[in-house]
Amino acid sequence: MASIVRTSTGVRITGINEVPPLAPPITALPPATILEALDQRDVHDKWAVQSVDTVDNGRSLAASILRGEARAVSDGSFKNNMGTSSSILFHTKSTDPLRIISVNSVPGNCDEQSAYRSELAGISGSLSILAAVCTVHDVHTGSVTIGLDGEQAMIAASEDWPVSPERPDYDLLTDIRAKVKRLPIQIRWKWIKGHQDDFGSQALLDEWAQANIYVDSMAKAYWNHINTEGHRPSPQGFGDESWSISYQGRKLSRIDKIPLYNGIMEPDSKAYWQKRGQMTADAITKIDWTLVGKAFKNLTTAKKRRVTKHATGHFGCGKMMHIWQFQDHAECPRCPEPLEDPPHILTCPAPSAHLCWTTALTGLEGWMTKQHTMPELQSAVLKCLHEWRHPNPHRCSRSSITSRYGLRAAVLEQDSIGWYNFLMGQPSARWSEVQQRYYEWLQRKNTGKAWTQALIKKIWAVSWDMWDHRNKVRTSSITPAKLRAIEALNHQIELQFDLGKEGLSHKDHHWLSESCAHVFTYDSEHKSQWLSSIDLARVRFDNQHEFEASSIRRQREFMESWMHRNRTRQGPVQNYR
Repeated sequence: MASIVRTSTGVRITGINEVPPLAPPITALPPATILEALDQRDVHDKWAVQSVDTVDNGRSLAASILRGEARAVSDGSFKNNMGTSSSILFHTKSTDPLRIISVNSVPGNCDEQSAYRSELAGISGSLSILAAVCTVHDVHTGSVTIGLDGEQAMIAASEDWPVSPERPDYDLLTDIRAKVKRLPIQIRWKWIKGHQDDFGSQALLDEWAQANIYVDSMAKAYWNHINTEGHRPSPQGFGDESWSISYQGRKLSRIDKIPLYNGIMEPDSKAYWQKRGQMTADAITKIDWTLVGKAFKNLTTAKKRRVTKHATGHFGCGKMMHIWQFQDHAECPRCPEPLEDPPHILTCPAPSAHLCWTTALTGLEGWMTKQHTMPELQSAVLKCLHEWRHPNPHRCSRSSITSRYGLRAAVLEQDSIGWYNFLMGQPSARWSEVQQRYYEWLQRKNTGKAWTQALIKKIWAVSWDMWDHRNKVRTSSITPAKLRAIEALNHQIELQFDLGKEGLSHKDHHWLSESCAHVFTYDSEHKSQWLSSIDLARVRFDNQHEFEASSIRRQREFMESWMHRNRTRQGPVQNYR
């Protein structure tokens, strides 16, 4: 040992001293009992045996291992997001007084608990007892057969194929496989049919079945015990799981990419959309992000790209084209607006843009009608979208909207989120609830969530129609495809005139007031709107007749029921003539 002083040129030794001899390392004595062996385990493995009952310190079990006759049976119990397990190790009979019985509670997060994980915990308990017996009695050869009624747990624990980190209970499964390899003895596996006592006398069952019934009852009894004490499972590491991942101080049993990604990225994503959509922190939590994600997932790659670009504002509108220096101005190609930003794509006041908007909403209205949308909901959405595009200080009072099925609350919540955000595919979670209750009233099997998911895709189509129209105006070229489209529109118009006024209500006869030749003079957008409007009128006529017929039938049934009740109460009518 030397003492030194740092100098400008380096260091200088100022003294030397002899190093005292190191004390000899203290060697831990090998455990003499099963309890000592279990107590000397790694702290991460002590959970596997929380209570154990042994009579002869495992001597008879060690002898049966050497003869290859040892048996171990385990089972688990799972209820209310909490699991326990029990194991029994014996020679020939589960009632052998020299048997070893143990129990444990299953570690892990509450949402990761399962009957499968409890089965694996039972295997861990058996392996811990076997390791302790081999250590205490210096067993280096022999075999034991482990039996359980969880076939999938047995297969996963006994095989050696690679385990995906995304597999449920990856941590416990890898720990079990490593412990099996570390044992100096051979492990055999046996599947036991569970709950055999439900089909006959227990006395007629073999020792495997009787042992399985016993550990099943022990696991349930231990579950009741720890539940009474208020125990709640918590995650922890295992001695042989090799590696683990934790998030927000909580160890995970596997890598579930979706919630992990959401947990990491969701705060930043919500903060971004809060700023981009000019929403409050409270409003952004009211968006049905789950259904938005499902609707987005069903889009094609090209549509996903388009929706994302439009929602973020990073696409070829006048403002961005000017910023990117692709053009020397940011003007709208459809109107004199000098700054064409993303919202202007939808609010452009140009007559052709207004016609495109009207056509798009007519298509949305038609879709909503065909999907049996609640009429008041349909009217509210279309009216609110119209008011958003044409701001008016005297807008429709929200108090005039019906509160049936929570519709008014849904509209008010969407007001706080914003109707531009609605068009960007960010609806309130209340819309699906309202439509679901309406479907239940109609006694239809449709669901409000499926309706909302389809609605999101439809409103994305509205923004696409406006964007597509803007680009057509900008390019303003007539292509053969456009000529074919005009011919197809003319053909459909002829078909509508051939159908005539039959199937149209009186108020919709005006669609056929002009001649077919006159309608041919409309431009393509006007023709499409005309066709959508008359198609919708015919659908509305059919639905109205269906509704009236159903309403009259219900009224008739109600009147017949009422008259029948009155006759029953009043008895036969007397004739006083």
